[in-house]
Amino acid sequence: MPVAGPAVKLAATLRRVRPGRPVEVIDLAEWGPMPKGLVGTSAYRLGEATISLGNPSLRELLFRLDNPRPDGG
Repeated sequence: MPVAGPAVKLAATLRRVRPGRPVEVIDLAEWGPMPKGLVGTSAYRLGEATISLGNPSLRELLFRLDNPRPDGG
């Protein structure tokens, strides 16, 4: 199953508006076993913390990137 189009588009936008932040899209179908806590949907992680299951709005994702919680998410 290919990586979801909305996730790829959101990653491209993040790379453009936050060029200093590393952004990576991983196709779990090719990667192997899913990390604990992830399901078969677009999942967004900041470090080891899952910050969204499903595609967040760009505004929400930028807020989470710019204002990380102490637990890493």
